[in-house]
Amino acid sequence: MATMIDSASFAMVDTLTRRDAERHPVWSHYDETAHRDLILSWGVSPTQLDAEIERFEYCGTQPLYPVLVLDPLPRLEHPIMVARFVAASGSKLMGYLLEPHAFGLFVGDREFCFNRRLVSAAIIAERKLSLALGEPADGLFPMDYSTGLRAHDGRVMDGRIQRYW
Repeated sequence: MATMIDSASFAMVDTLTRRDAERHPVWSHYDETAHRDLILSWGVSPTQLDAEIERFEYCGTQPLYPVLVLDPLPRLEHPIMVARFVAASGSKLMGYLLEPHAFGLFVGDREFCFNRRLVSAAIIAERKLSLALGEPADGLFPMDYSTGLRAHDGRVMDGRIQRYW
């Protein structure tokens, strides 16, 4: 699955790319009031964290930070977890899960995003994914996923995604 980032190599990113997913298995959107003390408790120095925050001081999206405590995961709102997906056809894909509404899949350097709240976009993503894999769209779902992680409550973060559009 993913290698691991430690406190010495802690760095935030704008968006999760395939490379980032290969580097670390869990990411979360940074919120100063909710996450600063948590990150510092992992051994990231205040100077290092402040330098990372400064890189993202603009009016864009919230940066993502690697979650350094993984077993079990701390209680976080919408962590982004790297996962291995297996389509109904048997195709194996790397991607990420953003419970409870979204997930993304990588095929080469391309990313295909699905969101239960954006049905028309999910239909388009399904069509494009089908073409990228050279498989019929009706062979993609249901799709099983495995993260190899446990939630803060001990729940194993594995499951099945039904076609929901």
